[in-house]
Amino acid sequence: MNNTHEWAREAAHINNATRQNSRRGHLRDPKSTTQFLVLDLEYLYDQHAHQTYVVMDEQGQAKIRWPFCRIVAASWLPITFDPNAPAAPIVGTLTSIARPEYGEPAIVSSLFKLLEENPDMVLCTYGGEYKDLPALRRAALDTDLCLPKQLKHGRVIEQVHLDLSDAIKGKAVPVHLPEIAASLGVPCKTSLSSKAVGFAAQAGSWDVVKAQAEQDVITTAILLCRHLASNRMIASSGLACDIAIAKAVIETHNHLPFVSEFLTKWRNGREMLLAFKAGAAQSEKIKAD
Repeated sequence: MNNTHEWAREAAHINNATRQNSRRGHLRDPKSTTQFLVLDLEYLYDQHAHQTYVVMDEQGQAKIRWPFCRIVAASWLPITFDPNAPAAPIVGTLTSIARPEYGEPAIVSSLFKLLEENPDMVLCTYGGEYKDLPALRRAALDTDLCLPKQLKHGRVIEQVHLDLSDAIKGKAVPVHLPEIAASLGVPCKTSLSSKAVGFAAQAGSWDVVKAQAEQDVITTAILLCRHLASNRMIASSGLACDIAIAKAVIETHNHLPFVSEFLTKWRNGREMLLAFKAGAAQSEKIKAD
């Protein structure tokens, strides 16, 4: 299967997780540079607004769903794949903004501005189609902001958003990010569970909430590169990408416990594996000669 059809299948999975519409998508020139923005958001439930809704609608949902999720933290990491430097991706700076310095309008405005300035950048999330993207669109309705093209619903013809959950699972039951990460030995949520992050937001522990968004972005970025490598959409190996991402994050965020205590050790292990594979390949070459 050629790259065009592979990316078409990705685009179809984003909307309906089936293969029936795989001919609708298109891949930009594989020889061109491709940029991704890996994103994670954290929330605080608007319980007052939700209670108003429940009183208005006796048949209303008791569970708080995405319309009542107010964005309190955002973290993103740009990753660029340059065909002229195929060995490893170019990893940008991990950026985070959160309460109390930034409210939802400022967080959303900053993200939208970045996406608008980079219209060819592909937005990447894990499960974002089911919470993050709807929450961002709701925030735009609330703040009178214009959506960047990556968030405009129904843009299947172009690859503007990649939901890794849909892309990896296909028609299988959705799984949480820590679940797939644990199965692969990738560091994820080493300090708090997903439910505990919600409690931290309610308590106003914004540093804790922001740190969790950063952890999730790092994990998602690693999954993104492995997904692209396994589908032969990039020239880099998943192992080389692992090391590149870890190295870039360690250089700028080694003050975070997740980075200094877990990611550094994990990177060392990946580097040892890379060196072992390189040595084995060299031995096979010598034998062949």
